Amino acid sequence: MHLLLTDVYEELEAAGASPSVNLTSKGGWIADSMSLLGISSITYSSNVTRGGTLDIALRKKGYHLFQDVGGWRVCVAPTHPLASHMYDPDRTMTTSGNSVLHIDLAKATSTDNAVPKSTTTTVSTDSDCSPDTVDLKSIELSANNRFYAMLQTMEVLPSPVFQGDHTELCSDHNRRDRGYRYCLPISGRKASNFCAGTDRMELLAHPTTANRCYASVLHMLLTDVYDELQATGSDPILTFGTLLGAIRNGSMIPFTEDVDIAYSGTITGNGALNDALWKKGYHLFDYGIWRVCVAPTHPLASVLYDPEAPIVQEYEVPYVDLYKMNTQNGGKFWKMQEAKERIPTDRVEPFSQVTLNGLSFDTLHDPNYFLTQEYGSDYLKPKPRKPEDAFPDEIEEVETRRSRRLVHGSKGFRSDDNILLEDQEEAP
Repeated sequence: MHLLLTDVYEELEAAGASPSVNLTSKGGWIADSMSLLGISSITYSSNVTRGGTLDIALRKKGYHLFQDVGGWRVCVAPTHPLASHMYDPDRTMTTSGNSVLHIDLAKATSTDNAVPKSTTTTVSTDSDCSPDTVDLKSIELSANNRFYAMLQTMEVLPSPVFQGDHTELCSDHNRRDRGYRYCLPISGRKASNFCAGTDRMELLAHPTTANRCYASVLHMLLTDVYDELQATGSDPILTFGTLLGAIRNGSMIPFTEDVDIAYSGTITGNGALNDALWKKGYHLFDYGIWRVCVAPTHPLASVLYDPEAPIVQEYEVPYVDLYKMNTQNGGKFWKMQEAKERIPTDRVEPFSQVTLNGLSFDTLHDPNYFLTQEYGSDYLKPKPRKPEDAFPDEIEEVETRRSRRLVHGSKGFRSDDNILLEDQEEAP
C-alpha cells in the first residue's frame, strides 16, 4: 500500500497538484480499520484527465488511473515492474474497486486546504492524561526527507491518551533517570515472512498493532538518529546487526529489536544530540551505553502506542544502541564499544557506504573484515533462532516478550544456562 501511496503522491507533486494525504474515508472510518482494506486517499488541487500528464506518468510506472463512483482512483496495473511478485492467481476478477488495493483522488476544497490546529495541548481527567506532542511544523526538514514531507501534509494526529500506570508517561520529569520506562509502549510483528523489507513509509498508513512491523519503527529510528548524529558532527556508521542486515538483504533484519550505530566524539545527556532528538520526539538515555527510543511526545505516538502493553522494561520496544568509537595507539587502531577486537585504522577509514531500504549510510571501510571478526566467515548465511521467529503465523502460540535478556552493556544474550552471540539472535 505504501508503494502506491508514495508513487502516486510523487507524480501528483510533479504535476503541480499540491497533494495532501488523507487516511480517513469519506464515510469517516478511521485509518486503523481502513488500512486493512488498503483504502486511503490523496487530496489534489488541479484537473485530472484521461490521457493527461498524470495519467501518462502513472502508466509509465505501471499504474492504472480510472474513474469509479465518487471520482478518480489509482491501482496497480498488470504492467507494473513488480506485477509477477504481487499477482495472486487465486483471486477472481472483480468489478468492485474496494476489493483491490487502490488510492482515491479527492479534489481539494477550501475546507480541505485549511491548516489544522496543533493538538499538542495537554488534556487530563481524574483517570487519564495526554502529553504535549511534537509540532510537526517545528521539525526542520532536509530536501530529500520524503517521510516528513508527506507526514506534514497529513491531518494532525491527536495526542495519545494514557490511563492507569501509563499516566506517568504524560510527564517528562526526570526522564533520563527513568531510562526505558519513559519509552512509548510499542508492539509489532517480527515475522520474516511478513516483515521482510518493510520501512518507515509504511507507518504513514497507520498500521494497527496486528499489522505493524518492528522493522518499520526501527527504520524510522535509524534514519532520524543517524541524521542527527551527522548534524552534530559525530560521524555515525552502521555496525553490528544493522550493518549485517544491510549487507545481507539491503534492509532491516525483520525480527531484531534494535538499531546499531557507532559514533565518534562525546554524547551527553544535555548536549546538542539530546536536544535535536527531543525536538523530533525521541528519548536519549544512558543504560550501559547511550540508547534512543520513541518518546510519548512523538508526532506518531497516538498510532504507535499500544495501550495493552505494560510500562516498558529493558529492551522491550524498538530502540537504538549507540557505540562510541575512538582511536588508540597513535591512530593505528579504532576501539568500538562491544566489538570483540580493536580494528585496524585502514579497515575503518575512509568510510564506505551501504544501502538500506534505498537510503545510503556510512559504515567501516571494510565491512567484510568487521562482520567476519564479529560473526564468523559465514556471516552471510542466516542462522535462524527458532521456527516461530521466522514464521510465527504457522504456530499456534507466539511469544510476545523476549525470552532472553540482553546483558547490560553487552552484545551477548543470556539464556538460562549459556550466552548466545548476536549473530544467532540477529540472523533472519
